[in-house]
Amino acid sequence: MKLLQQADPPMNESTKTNYLMNGLLPSLSIETRKHYSTTTEELLRE
Repeated sequence: MKLLQQADPPMNESTKTNYLMNGLLPSLSIETRKHYSTTTEELLRE
C-alpha cells in the first residue's frame, strides 16, 4: 500500500484494488475474485 501511495497519491480505490488483484498468484486470485472487494481494505482483510 505504501508503494501505491508513493507512486500515485491521488489513485482511486478501484485502481488500487485492480493493481493488487493482478499481482496475486492465480490460485489466490480465483478465490479472491469470487468475493470481489471494492476497496483495498476489504481486499487485504480477505
